[in-house]
Amino acid sequence: MNAELEGPPRQGRSFRIVSLVFVGLLAVGLSLGFVVYKKYVAYEPRVSEHVPADAVLAVRVDLTHVMFYEPFRRSIFPLADRFGGTASPRRQRLATRSLRVDSDVRELLLIQGPGPSDWALVVGGRFPRGLIGAGLSAALREEGRQVRDEGDGSYTLPESGLAFAETPGGTLALASSRARLAGIIPANAPDPVLSEGAGGVILRPGALPSPFQGLTASFRAGSVVEVRGHADVAPNSSASEALLRGVIQGVGSANAQSSSALSGLELTTDASGIAFRVSLPREAVLGLVELLSQRIPG
Repeated sequence: MNAELEGPPRQGRSFRIVSLVFVGLLAVGLSLGFVVYKKYVAYEPRVSEHVPADAVLAVRVDLTHVMFYEPFRRSIFPLADRFGGTASPRRQRLATRSLRVDSDVRELLLIQGPGPSDWALVVGGRFPRGLIGAGLSAALREEGRQVRDEGDGSYTLPESGLAFAETPGGTLALASSRARLAGIIPANAPDPVLSEGAGGVILRPGALPSPFQGLTASFRAGSVVEVRGHADVAPNSSASEALLRGVIQGVGSANAQSSSALSGLELTTDASGIAFRVSLPREAVLGLVELLSQRIPG
């Protein structure tokens, strides 16, 4: 009697069917995640392609590393609003043209040389291709600035001589003059010291005191920012290690946190010069960026 009431036994779902459904859902999720990443997050570093051979200093910072983003967002990005001259901030007006400084900037490259007044800044990010130069030009004209379209994709400000343009790779290049701008727009093979990790710095002859012939350093960002580098020294140079220590410590001398961190500087002499290593805590990075922002001319 009980057997009749229970009816036919249930058939368990096939493990194979459940597995296929799970794999299918996983594939859909991964595909959607990849599409979102490519559309809204992914960025290919490009600014290190624009270091000219005659530059004496090049510094690149990758802001996709969290350690760097907050200090630059707090101290450097607001400089875009300097002397805006209108009721609305310049960053807000740039954002209406899809140039979102606060959220879309991914990396910065600062170049100096060959002369002391020659400089350039290359900004990389998720900007709309073909609209960068025109968007910045329109925002400046709204402030009453005179902007001259040079007809070759570049723009100049006659009052100051500053020039800017969108590079073929989709980055924004600003320079002290049109001649300096023309020198940085062509793409070169990126230097691995600058293009890898969280960024790096290159100093060439003319930017360092004798007996140094050049210096390179790379950044690695984690719980601290680790700086590893090498200084090329002329043969038979005495006291070069003490001189290098003084040069590096001089960078952070105006900031207490940086000075404290640099006390742990490690130097090792090798056949071609001196290798060095130092770790900077978050507070030291913030202090150095704030110091830099104070020294950038308005």
